[in-house]
Amino acid sequence: MSDQFEHFELSKWEEPLQRRKRPNTHSFRRTNKREHGEAILHQTEDLSNKLQRRIEQAPTGINPKLIFKIIINREGNINEDDLRRMGLNVLALDSDKALVVFPNEAALNELQRRIRSYSGIDKEGPKYDFLSSIDEIVELMPVDRIGRRLQLKPFGDDEEGYLDIELWHTGDRDECLSKKNEIQQLLSSSGFSVTDWYVGENLFLLRAKMNKQIYDVLLNLDYVKEIDRRPTPSFEMADLIKLDISQIEGPNINDDELEQLVGVLIIDSGVMTGHPLIGAAVGDAQVFPDRLRERVQGGAEDGDEKTDGHGTAVAGITIYSDIGESISNRTFVPGARLFSARVTDENNEYDTEELLEHQLEEAVEYFLENYPSIKVVNVSLGDERLVYSDGSHQFRFAAAIDEIAYKYRDQEIVFVISSGNFWPQNLSDEEILQKYPSYLLEDNNSRIIDPATAAIPLTVGGIAYGNGNVSGEDNNTDRPIAGVRGWPFPFTRTGWGTDGAIKPDVVDFAGDGKFIRGRIPDDTPQNAGVPTTSKNFAPPEGRLFRTVMGTSFAAPKVANLAARLYRDFPNASSNMIRTLIANSSRIPSDRPDCLSDKDVCDEEILRLYGYGQPDFERARWSEENRVLLLADDSIELDTFQLFTFPSLPQEFLTERGKGHISISMAYDPPTRHTRADNYLGVSMEFALFRNTSHEQIRDIIRAWSKEEKEALEENKIPTKGSLASSEIIKLSPGIKRRKKGTLQKGIAAVSNSRWVYDENPLVLAVICQRNWAPVDVTHQRYALIASVWHENDNVKLYTHIRQHARIYQRVRARV
Repeated sequence: MSDQFEHFELSKWEEPLQRRKRPNTHSFRRTNKREHGEAILHQTEDLSNKLQRRIEQAPTGINPKLIFKIIINREGNINEDDLRRMGLNVLALDSDKALVVFPNEAALNELQRRIRSYSGIDKEGPKYDFLSSIDEIVELMPVDRIGRRLQLKPFGDDEEGYLDIELWHTGDRDECLSKKNEIQQLLSSSGFSVTDWYVGENLFLLRAKMNKQIYDVLLNLDYVKEIDRRPTPSFEMADLIKLDISQIEGPNINDDELEQLVGVLIIDSGVMTGHPLIGAAVGDAQVFPDRLRERVQGGAEDGDEKTDGHGTAVAGITIYSDIGESISNRTFVPGARLFSARVTDENNEYDTEELLEHQLEEAVEYFLENYPSIKVVNVSLGDERLVYSDGSHQFRFAAAIDEIAYKYRDQEIVFVISSGNFWPQNLSDEEILQKYPSYLLEDNNSRIIDPATAAIPLTVGGIAYGNGNVSGEDNNTDRPIAGVRGWPFPFTRTGWGTDGAIKPDVVDFAGDGKFIRGRIPDDTPQNAGVPTTSKNFAPPEGRLFRTVMGTSFAAPKVANLAARLYRDFPNASSNMIRTLIANSSRIPSDRPDCLSDKDVCDEEILRLYGYGQPDFERARWSEENRVLLLADDSIELDTFQLFTFPSLPQEFLTERGKGHISISMAYDPPTRHTRADNYLGVSMEFALFRNTSHEQIRDIIRAWSKEEKEALEENKIPTKGSLASSEIIKLSPGIKRRKKGTLQKGIAAVSNSRWVYDENPLVLAVICQRNWAPVDVTHQRYALIASVWHENDNVKLYTHIRQHARIYQRVRARV
């Protein structure tokens, strides 16, 4: 192993620099403003009349609200500030450029007055040309309020059951609660009730039992955003290895060492804490909600029975990371302290009366308040019915996780989520084997599911764990589907995420499938699955270990990695831990034929692998030929900062082998799931320059034209302006793709025959922009890593930086 060194701090050039703000312009024009104005005026009057009729016909206690949709022309543009000045509260922005707004009577009158002025019906007053961008003003229909699960399985005429109701969140908590009370009154009149409710910053949910009659009434309420069936968990399992506790050493840790471990909370089906390799590392295990105990026999570990040990399997990987390696070494050393929140009942179902979002919030709140050592929350849950498609709004559960992550950001909590598992229903088992892995990229149903689309957590996809045959024998035709360590897990899910963000963020071991005599069975073979702990461990029939497959078991491996990094960097932010993980990630070099010749930043590679498989040693240490420079900082919105990236030694360009430069960044902005244009309230990006000065880059960014900025985002060199090909370092993927997510990484491969370099320090620019963030959000936290490495061990990068750049201080971590 190479010498291991502490990382350096990345040097900031000076304080945040203000960007030049450009005024919003309304360039779209109508050929006949009078005709257009009369049309949309008629539409608003019609909506007002319909509201009045709904008020007159509403059930007792229900006070309808006028919520309507403004369809914006594809070539038009409306500034939300223009709408707010009229008193129109923007609730959502859809992908088809439609604004959903909530007006009071005064705001509706003001809108109609401005339309008359715009169209010339009223001769006096401002022109209000922005109104020309409106194509239509239409009401929301009942069909707009039917969720994805109810679309797949409609509510029956004679059915009674629990449904989830999402109401439009107006920003006023008291008003939200009044609407909850109205619906409670409506339900009570028919013998039903609201069993749970959740009001977040932007999310307003109810769980209620109802019949078809009540369901139809709710579908016609303007302030109901969506009604859907409640989520159901999906777990995948199978069987493993015969090894007795007397044949291994562990858990190998004393009480003092155990207390130093960082805690990982797993939200799952419960954990068998009596397992000899798990019990010693468990800090606490609870059931959520507590009232679930009234309907469930047993306690915090018993829910694992009906999931075939899903939680116990997740727990083993959370504590020990690679259990296959521990089995080989016959030594088990915990790398994390385990905390368990059980959220499923004895039938492997979520609570019928409690919202899953509320269960999650209660669990996180309880454990974080009582156990400060917890820094990582692992969620290996997913709803395979909710598959993300481009342009869609964020899923509800994913949005709740983002809100909770943002709420607890000052406690530096890293959330880790599995990407979900996919079975190609339109292919036979033989076709799956023959078409692997192309179907993962061709079938839209293979996209990631709720809650893997959450923006702030790390989303983890899957790669194969083992090599070779699936039975350990050579005398049959059994074979694995992937068969090569590091190839895509045959049932992983692919990106993109919300707004086109790179998801999954990273990948790790999820196992493989097996093809046996014409079929792919549900259970997992010993030599193809991921080894982990078994719930059925008691002698004489029990086994300590088993194999499993699924991305549910890739996520806890990354959670373990995050916990170990927190142990060595106890003062790091959650953004820094995420950035260290992304920076350490590599795309496996051995890939299937259809992917082998693609660049590591090709869009198909990014959709499958994200930024690759992370590695603790690469995240924890710098080496002589691989150096990390770190910054854990915050930035004022609508400003930019410049950093000094150290100069590169001559041998970086002259020695045989490739050199690489990468920039990684993570930040945790506010989010809003009703926005299909910008789910993130703040956007950030970075760019790297050579052969220029900080002063020049400062002036360039301040004066960037729209054309220059768009060219840079497309990874192109502008044909005019103040940027030149010798100054921009092309990082892949480009800014346009990177900036869609809260975890970003750009890489440049450096060739000595193509690089023009003046041997001066490089300049790294970090840019922050407000999208819609509340006015009280003035700064954005972020972490940044500039990394440089070379394939040749003779390139002494670390020595060069230490000797020639005194401004770079080493980051002190716990040894």
